[in-house]
Amino acid sequence: MIIKDKIEARKLKKAQRKYLDDYYGNAKQASLFKNFAIFLDNFTSFANTLNVKSGISLITLTGYMIHNGIVSEKGSYTYKKIDGDLCTIVTKEDFNMGLKVFSGEACCRHTASFGKLILDNFNIKNATVSTYYNQDHLDDNLLQILRFLNETWHKPVCYNRNNHTFNYINDGDLEFFADITIGTMLLFYGDKGLAHNFNSKLSNVLPLYNYNKFGIKKFDFSKVKPLTKEQCLELDAKVNHDLEKFKMNHSLFLEFYLHNKELYHNINEAYNGLYEEQKKLKLIRRRKEE
Repeated sequence: MIIKDKIEARKLKKAQRKYLDDYYGNAKQASLFKNFAIFLDNFTSFANTLNVKSGISLITLTGYMIHNGIVSEKGSYTYKKIDGDLCTIVTKEDFNMGLKVFSGEACCRHTASFGKLILDNFNIKNATVSTYYNQDHLDDNLLQILRFLNETWHKPVCYNRNNHTFNYINDGDLEFFADITIGTMLLFYGDKGLAHNFNSKLSNVLPLYNYNKFGIKKFDFSKVKPLTKEQCLELDAKVNHDLEKFKMNHSLFLEFYLHNKELYHNINEAYNGLYEEQKKLKLIRRRKEE
């Protein structure tokens, strides 16, 4: 690298440090905090109207609202692989990640982060979980090796073995995992650090990584207690009951969307402004997974 390039690189690094040091002082970031707090208040009132309080009902409601465009400025939602995210301080990763949902285009890490923000607001014990969506149908022994390496190295093994994010929820001592990436929510129970789908016809088994890509330990998922068949059926029945209730109250959801549409616009405007600022400073984090 020639001297001129070194000088420019140092200038960029200094500018990046200054920008991140002023994370809480950035007007656009402050706007996100303010407007999302208003959204949470509105969401809480809405959930209370529907008598939604438990963890399983809240994650069901969250997934339903995402995929029906109720929390999107444009009134629709499309799953889309996003290769760049806002750079943020690690302790606030879930915040900015989750807000991508309001654009109406997001992928698993964004929907899972949004779900976490909702569950946190209701004081439900939960975490986002990094995993490997096993399309190769690896056997349980190989999946346990992936988990062991994650535990040893404090990070996922490599990007192509860390391609998905979903939610862990502890709901009144019932521990389970919910995937709201697609319109039909998938539920899993944990057993010895692996997640098994409630639906036995779906054979995918997911390794539960304790450490995320930042080396932060989310949870010791090997200690999650397996659910009985009866508990799985009970949770499934609750989801179906809630979905029917939501469909019957379609007008309330439409009213919620119209009431909050301007709020979504303000959130997207601030988010996009931050994205452009960070793009100029080469702070946008490129993703090859999730």
